[in-house]
Amino acid sequence: MTMRTAASVRSLPGRAPSSALLNVPMPSDTDLEAFVLGGLLSSSASEAKKHVLALDETCFSDGVLRRLYSAALSVVMKGRDPSPQVVGFEIGRDALEAFGGSAFLGDLASRGEGSASCMADAIVSLRLAANRREAISAALELIAAASNEECAPEEAMSTCFRRLRAGMAQGGTGLMRTKREVAATAIDERLACGPAITTGIVELDKLILGGIRPRTFVVIESSYGSGKSALLATVSDNINLQGVKTLYITLESTAEELEMRMVARRMNLRMAWTFDESHEGFAMMRANRDAYVEQVPDNVVYLELRNPTVDTLHREILRAKHRYGIQVVILDYVQCIGGMEKGIREETFWFGVGRALRDIAKEEDLAILAAAQDDKRTAVALRQSSSLLLVMERDINDDAVHFHVEKTNDSPYGRTDRGTHAPIILDPAGPHVRDARGEDITTRIQRDLERGVEPQE
Repeated sequence: MTMRTAASVRSLPGRAPSSALLNVPMPSDTDLEAFVLGGLLSSSASEAKKHVLALDETCFSDGVLRRLYSAALSVVMKGRDPSPQVVGFEIGRDALEAFGGSAFLGDLASRGEGSASCMADAIVSLRLAANRREAISAALELIAAASNEECAPEEAMSTCFRRLRAGMAQGGTGLMRTKREVAATAIDERLACGPAITTGIVELDKLILGGIRPRTFVVIESSYGSGKSALLATVSDNINLQGVKTLYITLESTAEELEMRMVARRMNLRMAWTFDESHEGFAMMRANRDAYVEQVPDNVVYLELRNPTVDTLHREILRAKHRYGIQVVILDYVQCIGGMEKGIREETFWFGVGRALRDIAKEEDLAILAAAQDDKRTAVALRQSSSLLLVMERDINDDAVHFHVEKTNDSPYGRTDRGTHAPIILDPAGPHVRDARGEDITTRIQRDLERGVEPQE
């Protein structure tokens, strides 16, 4: 089933929300906003700094006052007194004249004189009003989305709740919490984490505490041609056998190209044989086609995208989560993500991509496993933003595959053995990646089948 984008869903007609709901007034008190801003303009840099950092632009519903706050913040962070003259210079003559000139700033400053004793309470009131506006705005978006019959209500609610969590930060852009609060949350999250999902490759699991886990963003980095896609397809196939719902987002290959590798793996065929009608492997594939399709577990959802933005990825992941109950997302590969705007440094863009994917994993309680090329543009950014980064190494003329942990938040740093016998190899059947000794999920499931235990659907 083809997954449509959220953008196309929003363009479809739906029932309009009632006017009473859409006309809910946004709470604001411009007199109080002017009073607080005047207090900043009449304060010294040291006094103003403690107040200006307790605010942000969302605290000001009036556009002019919001612009003046930004200028005052810039002045204070430079260590200067936010006097009307200095703030006016920061804004610029033309903009200041549009606001009412220096007389307007002087009037604001006079309104804020003597505000020191009640400034803290006034700031609390502004933040409460800002949070109310954010809650109403999010609720209106939820109403509009829920009124569209083509939009899954679970998707709309998840987006709304995520926005509310981000919008209720108390001062600045981060939510401050005490040590006890963080400790309680950390323990609860770990207790609720559940068992790791094995990659099906024993030696690889040893490096990452038994497998991949919910709420983590894991990156496999390697050079071109090392077998990243073969590895991800193998892990996806192994997870499929465990009955774990997975979304496989392929940004380069087609779903058929990836799945054909696993067909060849299960039928013990080399890919070249599947093109050669004279080869006995081709005849075997034809003979076993129907039986294979009927018997293979069906727990992977494929999605082909080309140069999607992170926002597009997030919407599609939400859709798959609510429609199919996915627990794992596989992304092949990071450098095919688009959306970089002009003027943005590449390192900054890729760091934002990595942090966004990590946030999606955490917010949606998913494990995200992504491949990445080992180029300089993204290497540093992904090391900073990922939960775990593994480097995959293979000589293109050798079947031995080696891994080492480059960045980790939980598991110890380590590497697979580089002795005489490599523990992991790229098997030409498919190709796929497996333990050299054959002790992987394929052999374990074969033993289960022999004992009469069916694979999970």
